Amino acid sequence: MLTNRAYIGEIFFRERYHAAPRPQLVAKDTFDTAQAILEERGEDPSVRRSNSSEYLLTGLIVCDRCGKRFVGAAATGNKYRYPYYVCFSRQRYGTHECPQDRLRAEEMEERLIESLVKILERSDVIEEAIERWAAQQGQDRPSSRKNWQRSMGRSAKPSPPSTATSMPSSPAR
Repeated sequence: MLTNRAYIGEIFFRERYHAAPRPQLVAKDTFDTAQAILEERGEDPSVRRSNSSEYLLTGLIVCDRCGKRFVGAAATGNKYRYPYYVCFSRQRYGTHECPQDRLRAEEMEERLIESLVKILERSDVIEEAIERWAAQQGQDRPSSRKNWQRSMGRSAKPSPPSTATSMPSSPAR
């Protein structure tokens, strides 16, 4: 109902909206306000993936037992909320369908962030990714590198690769 333009007196025909032969049931400004709220909340499926979520890895982890993706979930007990990732098959159909264990959300996300920081500290990995991107775009390496360095505010001469430093480990739980 909140996205159906028929309520504001419009119908969709041949790739365009037209005035409907029936009366408007909702004021246009009310409808537009509802659309803005839905977009902000990420109710539109086309922007849902870009919406910030409590579960960063939802849909990105694949179950090695059944091939379905992991989704964010939570359990509540003794005053606390316990976020975790669970295989879609296990959550929907139970452990008889997929016996994969749940994964603690905080632990998985910390590991991901530590890995990303280590990768981003290595300029050789970043440059290789840029070279691959440039090759896919049909650009030659020197011009794409110069453009990238210019956009990053760096000189065009190559810098020596930095060594990765390890992150301090998180306290034991």
